[in-house]
Amino acid sequence: MRQNPKLAKSNLCDCIPQVGHCPNLCSCCYFNNGFYRTLDKPLIPTLKEVGDKIVRVNSGHDSNLQKPLVLRTTKKYKKKFYNTSIHDFNFPAPVAYTINGRNTDSKNPVYDVDRTEYKNVMTIRYRVNTWNGAGLVKVVDYFTGDRKVPVLLTFMRYQLYEQLNDPNDYEYKKHILNGYWSIKEEPWNKIVNKYKDNPLVFVCGKTYGNSYCKDCGNCEKLYNEFMNKGEKC
Repeated sequence: MRQNPKLAKSNLCDCIPQVGHCPNLCSCCYFNNGFYRTLDKPLIPTLKEVGDKIVRVNSGHDSNLQKPLVLRTTKKYKKKFYNTSIHDFNFPAPVAYTINGRNTDSKNPVYDVDRTEYKNVMTIRYRVNTWNGAGLVKVVDYFTGDRKVPVLLTFMRYQLYEQLNDPNDYEYKKHILNGYWSIKEEPWNKIVNKYKDNPLVFVCGKTYGNSYCKDCGNCEKLYNEFMNKGEKC
């Protein structure tokens, strides 16, 4: 199995049971537009290939689409978490929920529901840019307050200059395999430092300019902390 270069030497392993592009069509989707492998076959690692790693299910595509197939395919993995941008967290393992997938720049991305609906969520993933800070404030306040649900900041990268609302805050450079308009270090630091004293706010990549999972470890940390709470999924 060809490994995702982002996951090299990390304790994570990808699994994507579905075939083809994701029909959610989230804006600037890395899976639909430049994934490291073709999408004409499922990505299903063997138990030997997984070993003791944590399987991140549907880092591309969505675990709520063709859900019976996803659950059937991943039943064999002992350690796993499911990724989705759909408000359904009924899974037999923890969930990483992207709250602003199809509407990245929503000013009010928070669903006003009781906390018990989020008991199976190990983290809320928020896609960050320099112009959706109002939505980020609401998400952080809502989830990391009384609800104690961690928030994971994932900084957006754009293929087209025309997609940028603040072009001066972005520069074109290669990211692992592909070129994107990526946030510059100063605005990155400004956003991250705003939440540096909140222990429930995490950053994908942890440090500026480094997105390799082996150097980050946040998904592994969030998974282990969730499982150590002893809550049943």
